[in-house]
Amino acid sequence: MAVTAIVQGKHELFDDTGSNRTPIDVLLEVLNGQMIPILDGFDSCHTHPMLVTPLGVQCTIDFDEGNIKLVSPWLTP
Repeated sequence: MAVTAIVQGKHELFDDTGSNRTPIDVLLEVLNGQMIPILDGFDSCHTHPMLVTPLGVQCTIDFDEGNIKLVSPWLTP
């Protein structure tokens, strides 16, 4: 399965250590021009409340509203 979008969580305690680079700057550098839609600053993972976003699940992303909806099961019985 190919990556069709990236959801990047907020980094509440992010410290650029004087580099003036933000997490999105670093991600864009790593992507090196690859055209992948990115939802940046999503309120999950490195923030309070610490919401868990499961890896590898299918979801839909509403870039206008800035939210995601999980569409595949992420818990196994």
